[in-house]
Amino acid sequence: MLTVTVCVGSSCSVRGSDELAAELERLIEKEKLTNKIELVGAFCMEMCSMGVSVKVNDRAYKEVRPEDAEKFFYTEIMPLVKSEG
Repeated sequence: MLTVTVCVGSSCSVRGSDELAAELERLIEKEKLTNKIELVGAFCMEMCSMGVSVKVNDRAYKEVRPEDAEKFFYTEIMPLVKSEG
């Protein structure tokens, strides 16, 4: 199972982490991947000045904006889902 962690600490929250998480959740459900992707929140990923911070398994991403959620999902997350089978 792939784990996608979205920082929901105050700095990332101000930058739209709640909206980003909601959009990622919608895309996971749309693609029927709830059994392959676990979406979780974390209060600090120690990249506060670079939020919204996201981790996909152990790979960290910075400055992921809510309006880029769909592009991020299909270019970064989906290839990993496919590679895991």
